[in-house]
Amino acid sequence: MMSSCKESSRGHGVPFTGPFISVLLSRLENLLENSIAVNLLVTGILAQLVSYPQPLLRSFLLSTDDHNQPNVRTLYQVLVSVRAQIERFMAARPDYSALVTQAWRFLLVKDQDSKFRECLQSQDGDLILDPSLPNGSVKNALALPPLGVLPPCPPIPPQAKSRVFAIVLYAEFLKELAAIAQEHSIAPDCPDEE
Repeated sequence: MMSSCKESSRGHGVPFTGPFISVLLSRLENLLENSIAVNLLVTGILAQLVSYPQPLLRSFLLSTDDHNQPNVRTLYQVLVSVRAQIERFMAARPDYSALVTQAWRFLLVKDQDSKFRECLQSQDGDLILDPSLPNGSVKNALALPPLGVLPPCPPIPPQAKSRVFAIVLYAEFLKELAAIAQEHSIAPDCPDEE
């Protein structure tokens, strides 16, 4: 009986994005408090949803217009809220810039190392050996530390670690959203897509 009352109230003009989008946006709003694994999962799902060629979903998620619907939060509003949280964190920690730079470099090297490992393990024969490098090494091997030797995690205070990595992830997520929005702006709308 209770659920039918809720359903009928939503059916009578009360806007609702649905539980899936609502949970994703709530998790995103807690970006600075979540673990890096949760943040990667949430931003990955949102990036895939934004990439999906469904015009209504794309327009809802990528819109920066202010909606006059107070009960409906948009991705843009959540990103603005996260930005305000980041600014408060930065004001409280004058050393945030150095911490974020260290975290960004660590994640970049870790990502490059994993991509390099994938390349080495591929069976496609796509590796290009360069005879001018010692032992015929792979060309981009000089840019990476020896295989399996990653720099240690930067000395970020434990209470700030998730927040610092979240700031790096936030910046990268915004770049990804911008790239996806650019792709959508130049791609023709095809309603008959698979």
